[in-house]
Amino acid sequence: MDYPYIILLFLLLFLSYQEWKHPQYSNSLFRCACWIVFIFIAFRAPVVGADTWDYYRYATGIRNFYNADSRELEPLYQLYNNLFRKYCPIGIVFMSENTIIIFAPIRYILKKYCKYKTCSVLTFFLIYNFSPFFVALRQILALSIILWGVIWIIEDRKYKWTVFVSLSVIAWFMHTTAAIVAALFLFAYFIPIRLRIIPIAAISVSAIIGVILGKFNVLDTFGFIASYDLNVIERISLYLENQELKDSLSLNIVLRTSVIALLVFCFLDDKQINHWFSKIYLLGVILFNLFCSVPMVNRMIMANTLFVIFVFPWLLENKYSPQRNRLLKILLLVVILYFTRSYILTNTYYDLKSEQRMNPYYFFFEDYHNHPSILYFK
Repeated sequence: MDYPYIILLFLLLFLSYQEWKHPQYSNSLFRCACWIVFIFIAFRAPVVGADTWDYYRYATGIRNFYNADSRELEPLYQLYNNLFRKYCPIGIVFMSENTIIIFAPIRYILKKYCKYKTCSVLTFFLIYNFSPFFVALRQILALSIILWGVIWIIEDRKYKWTVFVSLSVIAWFMHTTAAIVAALFLFAYFIPIRLRIIPIAAISVSAIIGVILGKFNVLDTFGFIASYDLNVIERISLYLENQELKDSLSLNIVLRTSVIALLVFCFLDDKQINHWFSKIYLLGVILFNLFCSVPMVNRMIMANTLFVIFVFPWLLENKYSPQRNRLLKILLLVVILYFTRSYILTNTYYDLKSEQRMNPYYFFFEDYHNHPSILYFK
């Protein structure tokens, strides 16, 4: 059993329960949860997470290349990396700085747009597939830049569209898949949802097409796009071919994403359903359903599905009739129990040679030289 992950989960469960029972202490509990998560992510050993060992050694000057990939790194990431190599090649500083930059816009959104903020943090680890935040540094750094653009628009600040486009371009220089993320966010913004049945039907139909019938051939769909020799498509094509998550994409794993989304859109009020955050999340769920045969589909739509941590806790904020409120509490309890069990099993019976390399967890001050990232993935 990987105890650090288990302890993290139960700490967040306890804090979330306290927030639900005593919402007046939400800010203090959220602050505590943020510190716990910061320590857990920033102070982890540089071998936890598939690509962490590569970018850690590259940034701290242990070696002068990122990995065996022959493609050029994006220029903004090279600049970001070179600053550390030149001025502060200290591992713990590099890991801490990454964590702050990555989670700063998420923390801002939670503080301003979620009443049950600690529950959002729990949702991040319990329901959302959080492993890319340990693994895909460049992609997540690019996402954090785009999220500031989302904040600019949602708060209707001056020159909001100019800022969003500019930040999206900057993010593209950090990781080229930012172009896809920005396009999906914009698409979601301009699509109105006026009836509750629309997202419910879209989730259900896409699940049927992508999972039960299994007739959606994603590789054929992407074939004509891949024929264009574009850098962003080259990176996505690797996700299409990678076998990393193939074994985990069982019917159970795929359908539970739709079940959570159906729960959300059945209980959100009409204004929340048409909120930009909800529409971004909905688009991610639909794409996940349709492209469930792609081994690394989570890496492709993780920016969209991240918004589950904002919209799922909204369920706790709404006022319902006694019967509807009772039903929601029962469903939420079932969800928490199911995902808690799944989380514990995942961190108990894990494969040491998994390409995700999330287990076992070590802190940076522990002896981690027997970790799979070093033993099996040099």
